[in-house]
Amino acid sequence: MSTPVSRTNIWLYVYIAVAVVLVLSITLFWRNEQQKLEVQNLEHSLYNAQLEARVLQAEKIFGTPFIVPFSAVDRHGEPAAMPDLGKGHVVFLFFESWHHPGNLDMLSTFGSVIGDSVPVIGVLQAQSAEEITPIVERFRYDFPVYLAVDSPFDLPHSPHSVLIDGVGNVLHLSPIGSDTPSVEEQISELAQMVSRLESAVQPDLAGPPDLAGRPNLADRPDSEGRPESAGGQPDRKADQLADEKVGIYWPTAVDTKAEVIYNPPIPNDVDLDFDGVVVVQLVVGTSGYVDAAFVERSSGFADVDSLMVDVARKTVYTPAVHDGERVKMRMSFPTMFRNYTSSPGRVSVSVE
Repeated sequence: MSTPVSRTNIWLYVYIAVAVVLVLSITLFWRNEQQKLEVQNLEHSLYNAQLEARVLQAEKIFGTPFIVPFSAVDRHGEPAAMPDLGKGHVVFLFFESWHHPGNLDMLSTFGSVIGDSVPVIGVLQAQSAEEITPIVERFRYDFPVYLAVDSPFDLPHSPHSVLIDGVGNVLHLSPIGSDTPSVEEQISELAQMVSRLESAVQPDLAGPPDLAGRPNLADRPDSEGRPESAGGQPDRKADQLADEKVGIYWPTAVDTKAEVIYNPPIPNDVDLDFDGVVVVQLVVGTSGYVDAAFVERSSGFADVDSLMVDVARKTVYTPAVHDGERVKMRMSFPTMFRNYTSSPGRVSVSVE
């Protein structure tokens, strides 16, 4: 027969056992969360490293991490616009006439499209367009091939496959050769990338989005198209919430902010000899490239504003991270100009 003391001891043991189980469960849960966080951090670090490597490789080949329009001709010598920007994603196969025949033969694995609708286009660097037809016929290419006039690219010893978006950003760049992953694997990877890109559709909100991807503020019910706080100022919190509804986060809301990894040079063909500031607002996409940019504060000079928007669009970042996922981030890109010469410089026109 149990005594009160023994019953007390039993309950004490039960409480201790429950406490131990609870502590172990919490510890295990914490360890799992830490491991999950470590895996996410490693994945983001790997992505950023791959992005930086791709930017450097694209810079070496094309001079920039994007492909600007270049002069090209078809096999008949007729001029062609390359790349035809604004038409969506395109896969380019860049190769030289002197590349190893085995590597050139690997290109024949590519069809005329990747996925459902992304075209494949060959770009040959050679002496003349007359070299296109023999290569196409010998290796039986199904995709069109054009000659890059004056061989503007610094191609290495093997052909390269390059996936670009509608504005020329290099989203994928890979060599093709005997010492690289198989062409079938590359085509499969490209098809998966294209599928993800084509399925990344913005949620449908009331009113069409503006250039920056946010809902059209002019469609809101207030007279100015922007909600106002009690002090009569635009309600930034409402704007932030509107952004988050379409998957765009502000710097204060993300866990890791977007960081610059490529700053394009500012061209010197615009007179920047003046005192002033231009602020460009932009949205950094999940790929690290700028999805949209527009002038938030004008310098007073249309050519300067246009130049800085172009520079902002060409800047490349590591993507922002929120809750373990890469997300779009809205940010401002200010640039200050100073007149260091003895001349009066430019006269600014006030822009409201």
